[in-house]
Amino acid sequence: MTNAPARKLLVRSDSIAVTVLIFQISVALALLVATFFLQKSWILSVVWGCLVGILANLFFARRLFAASGAQQAKNIVRGLYLGAAGKLLIVISLFWLAFTKMPFMQPLPLLMSFFCIQIAHAVAPLLWRK
Repeated sequence: MTNAPARKLLVRSDSIAVTVLIFQISVALALLVATFFLQKSWILSVVWGCLVGILANLFFARRLFAASGAQQAKNIVRGLYLGAAGKLLIVISLFWLAFTKMPFMQPLPLLMSFFCIQIAHAVAPLLWRK
């Protein structure tokens, strides 16, 4: 027997995560279009910065929504902490890779696109709030 309010909350949480992901991809595409006529290194830096933000947030969302229900409260909190730690490790490792192994990366567009994706992550739920 399942708990209907818990199931409804889970479906709503998943739809919010998908909405945030779609909004982040939309912001990434807008940034890519905005930098289309610039140097190739700027375009690649924007793409990499967006990928860093989206991949890290995707990992966090997957860990956070892995467990659901009132009986799983301990696992939800564990997923929250593991998701945040994993997100931080992903961001650090991908930035390390960009700055040490990719000499063509430009710091300004890389960091600005990453910050735009993070802002989109924070703003998206506010835009679709009912």
